[in-house]
Amino acid sequence: MKVSWVSYRLRLRTPLRISRSTMAGRDAMRVTVTDDDGMTGHGEVVSSVYLGMEAGVRAAYDAALHDLRGKRAGVPVHRLLGLPDPTPVATAYTIGLVDPALVDVPPGFGVLKVKAGDEYDPERIAAVRRAAPEARLLIDPNGGWTPARTLRLLDELAWCRIEMVEQPIPPGTPARLAWISERTDVPIVADEDAATEADVDRLAGAVAGINIKLAKCGGIAPALRLATKARAAGMEIMLGCLVASTLGIAPAVHLAGLARWVDLDGHLLLAGDPYTGIGGHDGFLRLTGSPGLGVDLEKVSVP
Repeated sequence: MKVSWVSYRLRLRTPLRISRSTMAGRDAMRVTVTDDDGMTGHGEVVSSVYLGMEAGVRAAYDAALHDLRGKRAGVPVHRLLGLPDPTPVATAYTIGLVDPALVDVPPGFGVLKVKAGDEYDPERIAAVRRAAPEARLLIDPNGGWTPARTLRLLDELAWCRIEMVEQPIPPGTPARLAWISERTDVPIVADEDAATEADVDRLAGAVAGINIKLAKCGGIAPALRLATKARAAGMEIMLGCLVASTLGIAPAVHLAGLARWVDLDGHLLLAGDPYTGIGGHDGFLRLTGSPGLGVDLEKVSVP
């Protein structure tokens, strides 16, 4: 088996600001595995200052191997793994730390994830709720709140009907997450705190769920182990992503049938996506049913 790669730049339509950084684009690499008879499988890794590259490279290689195995078997990856058909499924759309007066809610999205972590959080969240009165509302401070601020804002914004808060405080203190969870009915989901099976053990009883990102845990196989362990501990599953192309997002879409919350919109934030195959622009992800990951690399070129 041969492994090859090609690198390219993914640019966002507009810079995405979160509590710890602002991003205008990512460097990406397509990993291709080719077997002895010429059949190929593909995966993608994107740069991440916060996560580093090691787990992402493993995840890209893992995706490429699953893509190849699915093509060889003539079935989509989720069927290869014995998982339920995952689509169509509603994905969240991410709204960054924008001026509340400039909040722009795209049509068709019934799930919205609002970034938080600055002084305008109440106004921004309220502006999104007024613009989308029926949407499911998820909040993600990326660790930018304190426990006290979390409870204060959830109380202040109770009228906004917040469905879930993702990683409200900096990672590393599960006991503080538990303290928050004990004092609010809004589910608290761990993201930066949840990367390994050992993390799930530490978080059991402290949070309502964990956010599984393939680039964080290392691919489809470890993601399935995390999901199994979390469910056994009574936790819900969220599927998240980095900003990436359709190729980078597709592996997680095949796992979407396992999740209560699906936040797989990284490709929707791009100025141009070099691949197709999972949809999402109307608020719903849809797989094509093609073997493997179902990503179309033939009709487009890598930038």
